[in-house]
Amino acid sequence: MGFPAFPRHILCLRLPILAVAFALLGTAAFAGKNCALCNRAIQGQYAVYKHPGGRSFDVCRTCANSAPKCALCGVPYRAGSSSAPLCPDCRRTAHTCDVCERVITSSYREFRLAPGVTHRVCEACERTAGKCAGCGVPYKATSLKVFPNGQSWCAACLAKSRVCESCRNPIVGTYYSLHFQEGAWCGDCFHRYEKCHFCGRSMDTISANLPDGRKICRTCFATGLRGETRARAIAATITPTLEGILGRGLPPVPIRIVDANELSATFASGHKLDGAEENSSIEDGHLTELGLFYNGGKKREILLLDFLPEDMAWETLAHEMAHAWQAEYYPGCEDWTVVEGFAQWVADKVCDQHGRRSGLQKLRERRDGYGRAYRIMAAIEARDGVAGVLETMRLGRIPGEFRAIE
Repeated sequence: MGFPAFPRHILCLRLPILAVAFALLGTAAFAGKNCALCNRAIQGQYAVYKHPGGRSFDVCRTCANSAPKCALCGVPYRAGSSSAPLCPDCRRTAHTCDVCERVITSSYREFRLAPGVTHRVCEACERTAGKCAGCGVPYKATSLKVFPNGQSWCAACLAKSRVCESCRNPIVGTYYSLHFQEGAWCGDCFHRYEKCHFCGRSMDTISANLPDGRKICRTCFATGLRGETRARAIAATITPTLEGILGRGLPPVPIRIVDANELSATFASGHKLDGAEENSSIEDGHLTELGLFYNGGKKREILLLDFLPEDMAWETLAHEMAHAWQAEYYPGCEDWTVVEGFAQWVADKVCDQHGRRSGLQKLRERRDGYGRAYRIMAAIEARDGVAGVLETMRLGRIPGEFRAIE
């Protein structure tokens, strides 16, 4: 996770400035001077104060001893002339604590929240005010949002932080995310909860606990295939697209929705055209089949895993329908890279034409053997066009100059 940067801060010391004072004997020569505080004629000794801002004024001995002194510069001021223990001059230039909103009369700390944005905090508030869990800056209570785990966050850090999909708390430190999936999880939730069979999300609430042992999150469950009707409708939409790309018709192929046990058993039987669409399990790293083209001679059919989310269903169906097309027109091809690369290439074309962006991104960025096979076919198309891909399928081998592609 990119942590919210801790704002740079500076400790500022507020030290009283000793006023320059001159004790003088009152004589006739000084007649006519009035005290700047009580406005009475000065008799006897008096003090001359020069404010740091440059203004100087005379104060009688009585006021010099009894008038309140400014907490910042130390000069006396007329009682009631300022709401804080400051002289009027310092009051105009004093800083205010951004937490308690009182005038700062002692040391304070400045936090640079952004270029040109300074957050000043007095000593007392730095000790007692609530601090943002992301940046550590003290804020007033109304400026912090408190989450179920007790952490408080400022608006700036909250806008930059990731929020755990399960506990809904902002994430501090390590987080977990899934390729091709939105969202992130804190370490506690990611390891505590079971994972969705399809997308790998950590599930605080399981939407479906299937008899074959699969557990599915609410997102995948919402669009999961529950019967052949929707799968056949998707296939009917894919068919003309596939035929338009390949230039030859696809004979009808039955589609069945099956559970994981039947799909795995069929996959293991070997009655298929080399390969089946697979996806990595986030939980333990093994590969699980999402669908396959069953090629048992006279009996051919496409099997899809039940509750397969719709975006995955589009990619998987297009892939398996490409295998069916291969079995019809190029049944002798045995090169795994050609067979699977061609099917992945067809799936890419179908997903692209039908706006299935999620499946398209996933397909193009795969780093396994299927991803490499797809990139080889895409490179062949880039150089030789669709005709080059079909010629590679006919020959049943990858041209030598493309074999180094990873």
